[in-house]
Amino acid sequence: VTDAGMFTDGAATPPALCTADAGPGEFVAPTCTDVYFLAGCTVVLAGSREGDVAAQRDRRLWRISDVPARSNECYTGRVRTLGWYAEGPAVDVDGPGALPLARNAAYHEISGTRSVGVGPLRVSVRSNDTGASLGEHLAGTVIPGHTHTLHVWGDARDTATPGVSTILLDDISPTFR
Repeated sequence: VTDAGMFTDGAATPPALCTADAGPGEFVAPTCTDVYFLAGCTVVLAGSREGDVAAQRDRRLWRISDVPARSNECYTGRVRTLGWYAEGPAVDVDGPGALPLARNAAYHEISGTRSVGVGPLRVSVRSNDTGASLGEHLAGTVIPGHTHTLHVWGDARDTATPGVSTILLDDISPTFR
């Protein structure tokens, strides 16, 4: 992660231009992106080992801006869905009581936020193309008044683990709670 296209590693190291080339022993190239002062973000490793580079479905790092929004609602939180199902179909994601969280979420697409009851969040993921179930998951816990991002990921070409996984992350940094 860089600042204004420059690598920075503290005062002892002078800034260097970000070339985004993978160095020896690195799994993927670094990401050249800005991280703004007091702005939260999440860096995600996503993609397929055999993914299309032109379509940006190869393995790479992505910076996702957090949405540190809060509300005074005691019984709900907000959830947005981000699709990371590499080389697979777009997905539909439902929460409790078949509450639609995302429809036709393609790779690296993010939905708007939905109001969801607090507590454990169980989600159902289906292929938007066929309606086939891709799994049901306990993704995490919705915190009252917080905005969260539900990451739905997997690699359809990976025969060892072709399924979909999920994780719910709180967009409000612990620093600002």
